[in-house]
Amino acid sequence: MATTENTTLDTMVNDFKQQVKTLIEAMATTDMKSKDLFTLSYKILKSSVSIKEGVKTLNDIIDIDSDKHQKHFIQRVKRIVKVASIAVETKLLLDSEKLKWYNLEKATKLMEHVKELYPDDITKVKNKLNKIKNKFVDKVNGFKVKEYNDEYDSILHELAVEYKMELNDEQKFVKVETMVSNLSNEYKQKLLQQLQKELQGNG
Repeated sequence: MATTENTTLDTMVNDFKQQVKTLIEAMATTDMKSKDLFTLSYKILKSSVSIKEGVKTLNDIIDIDSDKHQKHFIQRVKRIVKVASIAVETKLLLDSEKLKWYNLEKATKLMEHVKELYPDDITKVKNKLNKIKNKFVDKVNGFKVKEYNDEYDSILHELAVEYKMELNDEQKFVKVETMVSNLSNEYKQKLLQQLQKELQGNG
């Protein structure tokens, strides 16, 4: 009996190993496809007269077949367009061939955060990130991709701490306050109505 159970367990463990391998390969493929779409989105938005209108056009294209796919997947694709739009708007140079997808995402989240709360520092942060690449050009051995990504990730972490991306409630309030100040009166009124509903629901 024990032999049969051990055989079954061994089979399941082997199946698990294979599924892990398959999933990791699929994730790697997804990251590559995400970077490809980012690069194309970046080029389109950079060529657009208006970034805002360009984003709307791309999102409208994504929505054409949205009823055939899970909403979660549609939002992930739109997130790629947003990453590209932030890079174009802030003039952040993101080499999608060399940077890992997680660094592309984290860099644009940081730039969006700095733009909202520390607008006077946006150029300084952008320049710091854009200069990292130059350190890893090796004319003999070629570009040091791994070292570049490790350094980029490390500096992003330092900047995230410096610019308080992990916000406490008071900082979150300041962020919301800044965003609300840029809304039209119509949307301020809609937001107020929504907040009143939330308060009544929690009361």
